[in-house]
Parts: sequence; C-alpha cells; structure tokens
Amino acid sequence: MNFDTLCEQLGINATHSPEHKLELLKRWFMTHVSTDVVISNDSIDTCYSQYAEFLGYYLDRFAPYIPQDVTKPVPEFDGKTTLEAAAYYGFDKLLATLAPAVSEINKPNSSGLTPLHIAALAGNLHTIEVLLDLGADLAQKNHQLQMAVFCALQLPALYEERLKENKIKIYQLLKQQGLETLVNQDSNGDTIMHQMAMHNYFSLMADLLNSHHQLAFIQNNQSHYPIHTAILNNALACAHILFNDKEVAHVADSKGRVALHYAARYSGADMVTLCSNASVNKDPLDSEGKTPFMLAAEVANFEAMKMLLDLGANAACTDYQGQTALHLAVCQGEKAVALWLLEHTNIDVNALDTHQQSALAISQRAGTDNLSELLIGHGAI
Repeated sequence: MNFDTLCEQLGINATHSPEHKLELLKRWFMTHVSTDVVISNDSIDTCYSQYAEFLGYYLDRFAPYIPQDVTKPVPEFDGKTTLEAAAYYGFDKLLATLAPAVSEINKPNSSGLTPLHIAALAGNLHTIEVLLDLGADLAQKNHQLQMAVFCALQLPALYEERLKENKIKIYQLLKQQGLETLVNQDSNGDTIMHQMAMHNYFSLMADLLNSHHQLAFIQNNQSHYPIHTAILNNALACAHILFNDKEVAHVADSKGRVALHYAARYSGADMVTLCSNASVNKDPLDSEGKTPFMLAAEVANFEAMKMLLDLGANAACTDYQGQTALHLAVCQGEKAVALWLLEHTNIDVNALDTHQQSALAISQRAGTDNLSELLIGHGAI
C-alpha cells in the first residue's frame, strides 16, 4: 500500500477541509505506526505535509521491507533489524502489532544493544512501554556493561529540550520497574549518578542521592566521583545537590584532588564559589602539594584565580617541590599569569624551590627572555 492508496481507503479527497484531512491522517498514523514520532504543531498545511511525508516513507520504504524474521538485518533499514529500526524510529504501534517473542525482543546486536537500549537512547517513551509489555529485560547489558536505564540518560551534544524531558520520563519508568538496575557500573566504572552529573539531570539527582546515597562515593576508572564529573561538565545544579552531603567536598581522585581543585582548574567563578563554600579548607593539597589556586595559575584560569583570592585562598603557598604559583606559571611560559601574580598578590618573586631555583632561574634556563625581563622588573635577582 502506498500513500495514495491509504488516502483512498481513508476517504481523503479534495472536498474535505484541511482540518479533516489532517485528522484522518493523524489518527491512522497514531493507530498503526507511532505515538512517539513528533510532528510540528505549526500550520495545518505544514502539519499535513509532514504526516504525508512521514507516511510516504513508512509505506514506500519501510513497511514493504519487513521480513518474516524480524531479527534479520535489513539493508533498507541501514543494516538494522526490523525491531531495532522500529525501536530507533519510535514505531511503538508497529512493534505492538508485530508482537515478537521475548527471545526476539531481547536479542542483542553486534554492539550488545537490544531494542530496549536503542529506544532508550533515542528517547522513545511509548516504544519503551511497548517493549516492556512484550518482555524486554531491564537488566540486560550492552558491551559497555550499560543497562537501558543508563542509556536513557545519554544525550547528544545538541538536542531539543523535549528529548531531555522524554528521557527523564523513561528513566523514571525504568527505575520504577527495576530499582536494582540503579547500582550498576559500566565498563568505564560510571554509575547512573555519574551519568546524571554529566548531563546535569538536577531534577533527578536529589531523589537518587536520597535513595542511593552510596553512589556519591563510587569512583569510575578515571578515579572521578560524581562531584568531579559534575564539575567537569559545569553541572552547577547537580554539584549543589551533591554538596548536601558534606563529605562530598572531601572525596579525592587518584591525584588527591578534591572538588575545589577541579573547580579551580576547569571551571569559572560560580563553580569555584560553590566548591569553596562547601570546603572548610580553602587551600587543600593534592598529592603534589598543589593548592586549587596553584592549579588555576598553572592553566591561566584568571577567573578562578581572582575568585579564589576573594574567597580567602593563600597565593603564597608552595607545593612539595617548594614551588609557588609563580614558579608554576613560569614553567608553563605564562607571562600574563606571572604579571598578574606579581601585581595582585604578595608572592615572593625570589622564593626558592627545593632545588634552590627561583622563578627567574627557571625562566633563564628555558630561554624565555620576555618572562625574565618581567621578573627582573619586579625585583628578581
């Protein structure tokens, strides 16, 4: 059946009003194909054209190629099986009509993805509901050891807000049917809390922290706790919620770096302020003896440097090699940072590290004449 035949069967003709023709097409589409596919709510003509285009694709390029074996890859579906393609496109009504066996629903592809994983990644809520009714296994993992509930929270770099809203609903549905799936770690060591922190699902974070408090204290393979992940992704709202547990401010990665170190190195004033307020010690030391202020200076994060000073950080601290923030800036060839430190802090321009090296000696050895001139101009000897 093609689109013209469908219109004949539905009795759509030129005598009908645009509203009536749209209603007939929409009703058939939502009864036989999908309630997940989103058609714009623009003008009636635009809406009708979109339904016509999508139904034209479905009737001409999808439905005719559905094989008897719905787990067989189909070239016309870009190598996906019928079930995978239906899950990807959100053809929930088609899936319900096909009524595949439980073994077919839970058959993974070469990446270990089942139709449930695929629908969760795509954000197709009603398709998820149909798959669960058909016996989809919530606990089945893909090759990255991720369950569907984890995939549900993944987001592309660019997305519409509706997709995130749908994914929140999918997460809540999957969580309700399988609480035990929330404690899983994938092959990277990430938990569902890491995933929330990565994509700033702050509306879900508080509830998860209350019900699965232990997840805030699990590291992934990069030794990141969820608070580190939140900071790296500038998820300010999630970080704020995580700090409701005062111990979160003190969890350190494999380099001994706590939240304030991460904020100083990777974030701006707002995150630095949040992390500083959560930390009693404004100058915590990492495994090299570096403070957050020193890390900020090392990467020329002026916004963080300024805020840390305002919040009480000590600019004159030294690391375990005896190096100050000025030493570190000179080692990185950061003339602008060196100038800022000399003009805005009480840092000692002639301070020596454990090798009896001053910032000037390091600069001269590196041959950075412009830096050497700057240091000499500020009293270096």
